[in-house]
Amino acid sequence: MLPEEYERMFLHENELWWYRGLREVLVRTVRQLSQNMSANAPVIVDAGCGTGGNLVSMCQFGCALGIDLAWEALERAKRRELHMLARGRVQSLPLRSESADIILSLDVLYHRWIENDLAVLREYCRALKPLGWLIVHVAAHEWLRGAHDDVVMTRHRYSRRELVEKIEAAGLRVWRATYRNSLLVPLMFLHRFRSLKGGRPRSDVELPPRWVNGTLLAVLRLENLLLRFVDFPVGGSLLVIARKPIA
Repeated sequence: MLPEEYERMFLHENELWWYRGLREVLVRTVRQLSQNMSANAPVIVDAGCGTGGNLVSMCQFGCALGIDLAWEALERAKRRELHMLARGRVQSLPLRSESADIILSLDVLYHRWIENDLAVLREYCRALKPLGWLIVHVAAHEWLRGAHDDVVMTRHRYSRRELVEKIEAAGLRVWRATYRNSLLVPLMFLHRFRSLKGGRPRSDVELPPRWVNGTLLAVLRLENLLLRFVDFPVGGSLLVIARKPIA
């Protein structure tokens, strides 16, 4: 990610509809998973934590550790009064084998710095305890590629089948796989198409007028409600939840 993008993320991560909608799904999911764990304070690792907005929400469930390679990200995470932070690569996590109960990989796997995504998924598997959980969120569908992908250094946008196969090849068992940001796909496609018509690539991480932000968040909250009951067949993002089996 370009250095200036971390500042955008830090400034808007608490308010922007896109981040808030995702965070609500994560909180609901991690609450559900952690309730069924024997550990009183499960170890939750945000692998590629960025500026720490999601990590703050994870602290209520256990011991939350954030790992990121970029100093620009970690410095901003510290400004959120987060202290369980470490600099490291997702290709070689600074974690003992079988030490994490839950690993979050949120919009990391598709990055240009990830040359071998299968190797990263195997590293997640190594660090997870038996019966531990992996939550992966990535950009979906190459036909939704736009100028924002250049700014955030997107290497690849995934299909559900492709990501599920890679996660299972890494030694994990997929529990759920669904697309997200589905109800807004027509608007996303139009926006991305226009962004490719020329000019300097721009980030989508900008806070729109309050009424626009509120409307888009309301759409995502409706989608989040529907996700309790159905999986979406298409969407701008892809969410996969997988578990490490007992050897």
